[in-house]
Amino acid sequence: MKDKNKKTIFIIQLSEAGLKIVKCLRHNAQAEFLSLSLEKIASEKELSGVLNKQGFKSNEIIVALPSNQATCRFLKIPSQNPEEIEKISGLQAARYLPFPTEELVTAYQVIRAGQDNFSDIILTIAHKNAVSSYLNILADNPKCAKLSIILSSYGICNLYYHLRKETETIMLIDAEGEQAELVIAEDKKMLFSRSVKLNLGQAGWEKALAAEITKTVDTFLKEAQGKRIKKIIILGIKDISSDSLLKIGQEADATTEFLNYPEELKLKLGHSFTSLIGLGLESLPESLNILPQKTKTRNLSLKLKNQQIKLGILIAGIIIAGFLGIAKNMDNKTIYLQRLKKQLSGVEKEARPLEGMEKRFKLIENNAGRTDSALDILYELHRIVPEHISLINFNYEENRLVLLHGSTSDLNSVFALVAALEKSPAFTKYNIKIKYATRKKIQTGEIIDFEIGCTR
Repeated sequence: MKDKNKKTIFIIQLSEAGLKIVKCLRHNAQAEFLSLSLEKIASEKELSGVLNKQGFKSNEIIVALPSNQATCRFLKIPSQNPEEIEKISGLQAARYLPFPTEELVTAYQVIRAGQDNFSDIILTIAHKNAVSSYLNILADNPKCAKLSIILSSYGICNLYYHLRKETETIMLIDAEGEQAELVIAEDKKMLFSRSVKLNLGQAGWEKALAAEITKTVDTFLKEAQGKRIKKIIILGIKDISSDSLLKIGQEADATTEFLNYPEELKLKLGHSFTSLIGLGLESLPESLNILPQKTKTRNLSLKLKNQQIKLGILIAGIIIAGFLGIAKNMDNKTIYLQRLKKQLSGVEKEARPLEGMEKRFKLIENNAGRTDSALDILYELHRIVPEHISLINFNYEENRLVLLHGSTSDLNSVFALVAALEKSPAFTKYNIKIKYATRKKIQTGEIIDFEIGCTR
């Protein structure tokens, strides 16, 4: 009998060296690596074909997105609701990459939630082109159990914390070829990530790496107001001499060590599979999945559909078992049918009053269903709009549109207002979106000029 707790997962990454594939078997909290390979491919179109040769059928796929194809930013969001955080962070993405919001994909991790109802998050932003080739896997394999695209930095963190217990703020470094990934982490959470050009084979690479470490730490301290790094760990497949580690530590003003993870995991590697192995060790939150919203919705729909099918089968089984139990105690089919008819007759009599009640309720509901007036909307706005937000213009088209044009001192207040509108009973039937929010200079300083559209 097939063990439902066991599942085979494919973790892949497109790198300069080729297509890296890790085939992993997860069983409860344990992970067994069945194979690790590097395949040379001419184009991204060959992805599905190569996976099929590796034994891929309808398994889950995890993509380790290289950190040089995305950017990470520390943000403070005025909400602790996951849906609101995802919506607000998506709107913020265009501030950090020069592309329209609809061309970007995002993911996030909550670092901490404050008592002021704010959340500190790490936002991952990538252009849709960075993930489009992987989405073709879904098109070619409609039975694919699940596709996740997760920043490689999270895999590096997973691997390290699987092998070591650490609560201090540290830096993890994974280098291969001419690329190095620098990750700052604390207590099992990734706080900052940066990809740099670096060749470990060149003379003086230690000084170059130390300079990049300093840049990364300075940016982290400025943006995330984090703690200074006291320990640096280089993860790799080739030993680094103690002299090199000493030079890096002296230049970067931190303790430096090398972690030979293949040896500890008893794996033989010719290339770095750090992030892929880390992503195979354990599951990560769905919020880290860098997929377009449409694909996320598709995944959720498939999950709900599968749950409904399982529930339907369970209910059908219970009903059949019940009928079989009743039939077994019947003397013959005639008595059984007579009893059924009698029961149906009784149900029919009891159902008639209920049908009448349903009709009356519908009549009451239809009579009570009136459109909200402008006064209702204005009263609700008076109730929920904070004093520090000034509404300049209010445009109302009955049962169709509400436009709010206003100004405030900071952008977070606009997001907070949208969240309040979405929770308001008067706006439950409206689709609420920020049409624009721009910074303007005035004599007394700067303001945020915004317009919120509510449509039905």
